[in-house]
Amino acid sequence: QGRTYPARLAPEGALRSCVERPVRAMQRSLRAVSLCCWLSAWAPAQASHERMAALLKSRSRLSLQAGDLRGGVRDTDEQLPSESDDSDLATTLRPGAGMGRPDAVTFGIMAKALSSVDLMTNTYFGDLVLTLQWSDPRAGRVAVDLGVDNVTLSQDEASQAIWMPDIKVTNRDIQCEDIISTAVTVSTDGTVVKVQRVSHVLKTPYVLTAFPFDRQELGVQIASSFYMADELELVPTTDTEVAGIGPDASLPDFFLTGSQTRAFVEEDASLVKSRGEMKITVDRRSQPLCLSLLVPEVLVLIIAVSVFWFPLLGPFAMPRVSTAIVSYLAFTMLQGRTTSYIPPKGGLVWMDLWESVCQFIMLFVLCLNLVVLSICHTYGLKGLAGDIDRELRALSLVIAILALATAFVGTDGENLTALSVGILGSVTVVGLVYVAFCFVRVRRAKAGHSA
Repeated sequence: QGRTYPARLAPEGALRSCVERPVRAMQRSLRAVSLCCWLSAWAPAQASHERMAALLKSRSRLSLQAGDLRGGVRDTDEQLPSESDDSDLATTLRPGAGMGRPDAVTFGIMAKALSSVDLMTNTYFGDLVLTLQWSDPRAGRVAVDLGVDNVTLSQDEASQAIWMPDIKVTNRDIQCEDIISTAVTVSTDGTVVKVQRVSHVLKTPYVLTAFPFDRQELGVQIASSFYMADELELVPTTDTEVAGIGPDASLPDFFLTGSQTRAFVEEDASLVKSRGEMKITVDRRSQPLCLSLLVPEVLVLIIAVSVFWFPLLGPFAMPRVSTAIVSYLAFTMLQGRTTSYIPPKGGLVWMDLWESVCQFIMLFVLCLNLVVLSICHTYGLKGLAGDIDRELRALSLVIAILALATAFVGTDGENLTALSVGILGSVTVVGLVYVAFCFVRVRRAKAGHSA
């Protein structure tokens, strides 16, 4: 080609041998890169574009180097291509690419600390430790080159040296994320262990049908940010030391009762992901809420029922009526406190059942109180009115105790609609039957006076 080669490369046979060996090596590399390009065409579009860009860049570099060797020998000060050019492939392609199976990544999630369970926004704060483990024989060269059994790298160093599955917490609040520390340990046998501590505000749906006796599940979900289920499979670890609830984790309003870890495949149209999940089961500390919500409502109910102990004299007619009405209005105001604890809901909550029963009993007391006053002052049957008043003292207490005790059967949040219909229907039937019986007695008493 008109070029002059250095004299030290003579004779001609040595020169030809020196040129042909690198050329053949570059040709083999080009065939390997072409095969990888063909395999990557089966990957999803987003991951394929990223990997193809790296492969084409590597192929272009190899082609230029091969062309230089075919055209002639470089100057002695220039370096021939080295094996480090293959590092791009080791960090871009997953270990099992082209083998027809997904790469398995074992995961463990440890809840180091929990706080700020917010029912209004369906969020909570979690300080988590993620442990990921996978096998990549290509990664072992990092430790081998350093002459050690294992080496620990930072996140940035590991991303440049080995392949990473890029696992993220997927149910996090995007604006509330903090990665505290990351360590990637690589062993000579190709075992890679990544330990990462993150702090997130996590989103999880709360089920409030049994409030304030509810049990919640605080969920943590992880998945690869771009690998699909046919490329990467998450497998839960069996090591209890790296999964579950940490010894220092606690919540002021809940008891931590246990945790469960699982892996599953989620399909959303063309998005098919292998996801890992840990659910932390918590039971609410219901005693403070019972003291602040239920006890005041029971006291107001007792005040409403106490009207049957007022005398049936004329000066006490207004106090009897006003006490029942004011108790009902006070109870309505107490109901507003419940909305500060739970968000607006579409279904029936146990607290709704409790307050509905209390309201209905108060309405029952108000109506029967008017019946007694009407018999006493309108019909002038003071003796009969006194008898009915004494009967209602016991009847109202029995109905209130039975109705409220029956409401506690549904503290698990199941069948609340049927339970509500049963309690309110029973109170209504008893009230109507007793009112009808009272008017029958009034008619008999008037007939006796006429006779």
